[in-house]
Amino acid sequence: MLGISRQAVYQSEKRKVSRAKVLSQVKSLVLDIRRDMPRVGTRKLYYLLKPEFDKLGIKIGRDAYSRKIVGYKLSDDMSAEQVVRAFNMAVENRNSKKELIHHSDRGLQYCASLYQKALKKHNVRPSMTDGYDCYRNALAERVNGILKQEFLIHKCNNGKELEQLIKESIDTYNNKRPHLSLNMKTPNFIHNKKTFEACFKGLI
Repeated sequence: MLGISRQAVYQSEKRKVSRAKVLSQVKSLVLDIRRDMPRVGTRKLYYLLKPEFDKLGIKIGRDAYSRKIVGYKLSDDMSAEQVVRAFNMAVENRNSKKELIHHSDRGLQYCASLYQKALKKHNVRPSMTDGYDCYRNALAERVNGILKQEFLIHKCNNGKELEQLIKESIDTYNNKRPHLSLNMKTPNFIHNKKTFEACFKGLI
């Protein structure tokens, strides 16, 4: 009735249990270090714990690389059909053959069987927050905030004008706007650099 398959529900519950187990292990390792260094930062913690993570097969960290917007769709609604179109655009712009992880909140459109089938078709592994709080998917919300506050500041007369404005704004965001978190580089610069490095390593 909600467009969510029984399989998706069971897989979600299985991921919750698996994630909780991993987080319990991570917490224990962090507490061991913070007994001696109670105020050590997360980057130093990660550096110190990385060998233990590798040994235990724990993968943890940020799945965000270039912050480039690779797919979008202007729509009057947030139906699964519309977000699939945005996803398909991202797939068309993909320039890597590596396995991908798609992270989202638990909106019905992302849980819908139509969207999950699109992910599976392109061998993309879904990852979802464990709640509906927007702060659980802070990176995506941050990008949305930048577009609204810095670019989409003019009122459009119709949908065609808005579509053009969004297209131009995303192009500027990807190719001209520097990011502090990217050492003042643009998303497209980092995106192309990562792709080149991956291809170069593949040739060696």
